[in-house]
Amino acid sequence: MKKILLIILAIELVAVFVFYHIYYGTFSDNRTFLRASANGYGNTFAHAPADRYNDFSKENEIDASVNVTQNITEFKVNAPLNFDRKTKAEIYEIRKKFVEKSLFKNPEYKPSETVFGQIVDGEPWIPLKEIYYEKSEPRQSGLSEESRFINNPSALVMLDVPFSGVTYGRHWGEDMYLLPESVVYYKKENTIKVTYSLKRFFNEIHPGNKDKFLYFLDGLNARDFGYPWVFVYESGGVTFKHDNIKSAPEKFRKFIHLGMSTGIPRNNGSPSHKELDFRIDKLPSRIYMKLWREKPSSPAEKADINVDLTFL
Repeated sequence: MKKILLIILAIELVAVFVFYHIYYGTFSDNRTFLRASANGYGNTFAHAPADRYNDFSKENEIDASVNVTQNITEFKVNAPLNFDRKTKAEIYEIRKKFVEKSLFKNPEYKPSETVFGQIVDGEPWIPLKEIYYEKSEPRQSGLSEESRFINNPSALVMLDVPFSGVTYGRHWGEDMYLLPESVVYYKKENTIKVTYSLKRFFNEIHPGNKDKFLYFLDGLNARDFGYPWVFVYESGGVTFKHDNIKSAPEKFRKFIHLGMSTGIPRNNGSPSHKELDFRIDKLPSRIYMKLWREKPSSPAEKADINVDLTFL
C-alpha cells in the first residue's frame, strides 16, 4: 500500500512539473493571445515577449512573427533607426525589407510616392528625443521619430503625439518612444490589434498637460498600403477633439517631406490633422477602427480591414 501511495505521489509531482513548464515556460508569451475575450479575438491585456524589438542592424535576422496559429499571427515590433543623411533610395530599401517581413508582404511592393515621394536626400530627420523630452537640445541627431512607422508596416494605424511645444516627459528611455508592445493579426476577424503599454509615458506627462489633446492616430502605413479611409466605430477611455471621425469616415492625409516645423529643414511627417487628435482619459482604453480602400457609402459598410488600438 505504501509503495502504491509513493507511486501516485511521484506521478502527481511529475504532472505538476510538466504543467508548470508548459504553461509558464514554452507558452508563457502566447497564453494571453489564446484566451478568449469579450471581443472574441484576444485578451484585452495581451502582452508581448521581452525580445519583441527587432534589431535591424542584424541583417537577415528579422523574424516576422513570434506566435503563429491558424487564426493568429503576432509580428515583432521593430526598433527605431537613425535616418539622418540617408538618401530616399536607402529609406525605400529599408522600408521594403520591413514590408517583406510584414502582414503586407508583396514582391511587387513599392513605397507610395504620395506618402514617401517628398523625402529629400541627405537631410536630417526629427529625432524622437527632441519631441518628447524636455531637456533635449534642438538640432540634435538621434533615432528618427518617423522610423517607428516606417519600420513597423504591419501596424496599419499607430499612436503619435503632435510636435506642438508640449513637454511630454521628464525622463528619457525606451518607454518614451511610444512603440507598441505587440502587433497581432486575427485572420478570422480580419483585425490588426496594436497594443501599447502607456503607464510610464502617461505618468511622466506633466500634470498641467494631461487634459490636452496630446495624441493622434498615425495612418502612414494605412495610406501607403491603400487603406486611406478610417472610421472610429467604438472607443472607451478616450475623447476625440472632434466627433467627425466617430460620425463619418475620415481620410488619412499623412506624407513625409522636408518641413520647417522645427525652424530648420528636416524630413518629417505632415500635415496636422485635427480630426485624428484625441485625449487619453484613463488606462486601459481602446479605439476600434474600420478601414477601407475606397470611400464607403456609409460607416455601416463592412471594412476591408479592422484595427484595434489598445492602451494599457
